[in-house]
Amino acid sequence: GRAFSFGPMQINLTVHTLNGCGPGGTDLRCLDAFSGRNYGATVVNETLYAQCAAAAQDHACNLSNGRRIYQEAGNSWRPWSTAAGCGLR
Repeated sequence: GRAFSFGPMQINLTVHTLNGCGPGGTDLRCLDAFSGRNYGATVVNETLYAQCAAAAQDHACNLSNGRRIYQEAGNSWRPWSTAAGCGLR
């Protein structure tokens, strides 16, 4: 029942790291805040979850990491669950 995707790029925190968005520009390994993935995930680290949720709602962090995720997928929208339904590649 907890949100796991945030911001304009709807970054899924159960599977992604937010690079450069932690304290002092560190990376936040957000998937470590959860046990499980997607809708079956449970928050197991409230502090990390709160840091990740706040960072993912920061537009600069969200957009830069969304771009990184897109590029790492070979310039593809595949990492987003809605990509297939919307006809995106």
